[in-house]
Amino acid sequence: MSLAKKKSWSAYELPPIDKNHFDKISKVLKERTGITLGASKDSLISARLGKRLRALNLQNWSQYYELLLRKGEELEHFVNALTTNKTEFFREKEHFTFIENHLIKNPPRGPVSIWVVASSTGQEAYSLAMCMAELSEKLNGFDFRILASDIDTEALETGATGVYNAELVEQEVPSHLIKKYFLRGTGRNAGFYRISPDLAAKIKFRKHNICDFDLSIPMSFNYIFVRNILIYFDEQTIRKVISKLKKQLSNNGFIISGLCENLGVTKNRLTKASQSVYQAAPSLIRSTAINPISEPVADPNKKISVLIVDDSKVIQKTLVKAIEEDPKMKVFGVANDPLEAEKLMAHSEPDVITLDINMPNVSGIEYLETLIPKRKLPVIMVSAANNEDGLLSLKSLELGAIDFIQKPELKSFADFSTILRDKISSAHKIKKSMIQKMSVASSHINNVEIKGRKKTIIAIGTSTGGTVALAKVLSRLPKSFPPILIVQHIPSYFSQLLANRLNQSCLLEVAEAKHGAPIEWGHVYIAPGGKHLKIARNKDHQLVAHVTEGEPVNRHIPSADVLFESMAKVIGKDSVGIILTGMGKDGAKGLLSMKQAGSYNFAQDEHSSVVFGMPKEAIRLGAADEVISLDEVPEKLYKHLNRSS
Repeated sequence: MSLAKKKSWSAYELPPIDKNHFDKISKVLKERTGITLGASKDSLISARLGKRLRALNLQNWSQYYELLLRKGEELEHFVNALTTNKTEFFREKEHFTFIENHLIKNPPRGPVSIWVVASSTGQEAYSLAMCMAELSEKLNGFDFRILASDIDTEALETGATGVYNAELVEQEVPSHLIKKYFLRGTGRNAGFYRISPDLAAKIKFRKHNICDFDLSIPMSFNYIFVRNILIYFDEQTIRKVISKLKKQLSNNGFIISGLCENLGVTKNRLTKASQSVYQAAPSLIRSTAINPISEPVADPNKKISVLIVDDSKVIQKTLVKAIEEDPKMKVFGVANDPLEAEKLMAHSEPDVITLDINMPNVSGIEYLETLIPKRKLPVIMVSAANNEDGLLSLKSLELGAIDFIQKPELKSFADFSTILRDKISSAHKIKKSMIQKMSVASSHINNVEIKGRKKTIIAIGTSTGGTVALAKVLSRLPKSFPPILIVQHIPSYFSQLLANRLNQSCLLEVAEAKHGAPIEWGHVYIAPGGKHLKIARNKDHQLVAHVTEGEPVNRHIPSADVLFESMAKVIGKDSVGIILTGMGKDGAKGLLSMKQAGSYNFAQDEHSSVVFGMPKEAIRLGAADEVISLDEVPEKLYKHLNRSS
């Protein structure tokens, strides 16, 4: 054929789709998305998929169907072409009014979470974000977060950019909200608005297929928007979707459908709260814990299985190598994010989880808030050495994580591996009843006056579980109190962050110990990570903090034994020793030395300890005068300090 006679493919007449191929392609669409197409939709398929056939230079529907069966990347283009993505800002305003009235009557005590199941190009999610931001200003300044999901990757990309036609924005969004939450483009972008970065940061866009019934979202939600998509599903699919959504609701959460959709209160076991607003029937609110609290009997020959959740391939390989070096441990699986983690745990669970703090889509902290009450599994957070990760690491312990470990440098892999395996082994032994969100807020601040014992110095040693234990104890002590020196096993970068965090939650002055700093009444001194802390006297015989470099003692630096031994030598009978929750035996011998020098000592009991290692060893050596629960520590200190001399 000469060039003059050759037709371009775009000039060919593509025949309309025949019934045979319509049925086949409709079946693929339903399997992938749950969407059911009626016979009247043949023109829609012909029009939308016809563009794909021309772009791929395919000349008939058989060729395209064969391409779909290969399950390659064309499936994504296929889904994008056949899913409808027409939406607008503040569509179906009745739902925004419902949420506003509900939150005003029931001010939130924590973050409000919303899932927009079919977010399309993002207008619905951004409308909700504006609504939440305005309500937060009116109410108690609550935080909120929005997950916007869709099966259409092109629509998600548009939503994530947050750029919209200026004319449409001005038609659909009130002017005062445009002023607060949009940025107008300039120059060639003058015809567009972009969502402000602060508002955009509240929303995460992620691909998710609501009809993948094995894939749950590792969060619970106060409101789930599933508006105007159920009309594309058959009855059986709708029931399965609603069942899945109910499992994602927090207690008293709401499912919100389109105004034209009726979810069927009786057959789907829902209660109706307002027009197209539903709750799960009370009898169906599931228990948050999948596993019972009762402690299983451990099999001594069973390897400890560890699930790694981390988006960094380098860290994944490092963790796998460290774990597999121990013949008593094995890798349960490796997940790039919490979604994959939930899929891996669909039918069985690991013994321990390592969880990265910063991951795309759902962060480790967000996942932890759902994971702990849902599964009661011991979690070790993997943290970078920076302020943000450091503070989140400390917060994670309050949310129920057992411990955290700093991401390794290449030169320190051997030390990292040893520490990681110790933490995994310790976490595996923890009672499920101790795996829970911990409240560190003080029930009350004691203002008991310390009448005597002005020379008394208090020393505390702790490890795993200690950051929360210290917060509980210190927050209940008065501003006028004897000096306290503390060794908490913690990486070098995090001790200053811990001191700052504790200082914010109590009346005492809490700071990281500085070498040569005077030991003063009403002050608490935290041993710097990576250095030993002792008490000493300077040349003027004043008590000062003695901070030094040195070798690890009991594999720890700082070491509780080092602090306690210095207390025995320098303070003697005017000292009080306290050993709290922690793995290992650090501090036990030092506490015994303190007792032999005349101090009075307390050890935390097994029931209230996250890990009953350090207290147990001290009790075994006879170093404790009293074994008490964590809650008893402040009162016991008052009683001892105010006793008759």
